[in-house]
Amino acid sequence: MNMKNQKIELVDIHLLRVSENLRGEVTPASVQDIAESLPKVGMIHAILARKCDMQVEDGARRLLAAKLAGWTQVPVLFVDELESDSHAVQRQIIANTQREALPPTVVAKGIFELMESAKCPAREAAALVGLSTNAGKLTRMMRLPAEQLALIDEGKIPPSSGYLLSQVEDPAKQAELASQIVEKKLTRDGLQRIIQAMKSSNPVKTTKTIRKSTIVMDGGRSVTIAAPGLNLTAMISCLEALLKRAKQERKRGIELETFVKMLLDQSQKVAEQ
Repeated sequence: MNMKNQKIELVDIHLLRVSENLRGEVTPASVQDIAESLPKVGMIHAILARKCDMQVEDGARRLLAAKLAGWTQVPVLFVDELESDSHAVQRQIIANTQREALPPTVVAKGIFELMESAKCPAREAAALVGLSTNAGKLTRMMRLPAEQLALIDEGKIPPSSGYLLSQVEDPAKQAELASQIVEKKLTRDGLQRIIQAMKSSNPVKTTKTIRKSTIVMDGGRSVTIAAPGLNLTAMISCLEALLKRAKQERKRGIELETFVKMLLDQSQKVAEQ
C-alpha cells in the first residue's frame, strides 16, 4: 500500500472508533504516561484509521490518551479505502506485534494470526514482524499450559526456558521443572541438560519396522499413518493423540490450517536432522 501521497488530517476525536487491540486491555498506566507527554511533545506519530468506517487500526492508546488530555482533534492518516480487508488485518497485526515490550505469548499469537491471514508458514510470518530468528521456538512454546504461559509473560520463566519446557512430554515433570525455574533452583542450561538426559535415557527403539497405512474416507479424503509395528491398535492410538493435540491447539485459538502448517514445519525439521 502506498501512503506517500496521503495527507495527515485533523479529525474530531469522537468520530474515531477503537478496534480490538491485539494486546488485550490497554493498561491505564500506559495511557496516563502518553497523556502526560502530549502537552510537552505532541503526538509524534499520527493515528492510522480507515476512512470508510473511521475505525482505528493503529494508535488506540494514543487516541485514549488524547481524550484523557482533553484534546478535541487528533492527527489521522487514512489508509487506502481500496485496500482489501485481508491486507488491512495483516498490517494491523504487524503494527501491533512490532511494538516494544510485548509479552512473548502476545507476539506468538500475532504470528499465528498472521500465518492464518497471510496464508504463510511461521518463518515468513515472523519475518514480517521483524523476528527472522527463533520463530519456531516462539510458536512451539505456545503448546505449554496456560499457567506456564502466564509465568513467561510475568517474566518468571524466560522464553528460552519456556521453549525447552515445551519439549517435556510428561505434564507432571513439566510442571515440576517450571516450578524449579520460578524458584531460581534451575537455570536454562540446567534444564537443557535434564532434557538431554531424559532423551538419552529413552532411546528410540528401532527393532520394529516402521510401516505406513492409508485410511480412505468419503469425500475423497484420506489419512496416512506411519508407526513402528503398525496395527489397528497403534493406528487408533495415533489418531487419538493427533485429535487430542488438535483440540488443545483449538482451545488456544489456533485454526486447523495453521495447525497443519505447524505439523508440516515440525516434519521438515525432523527430516533435516
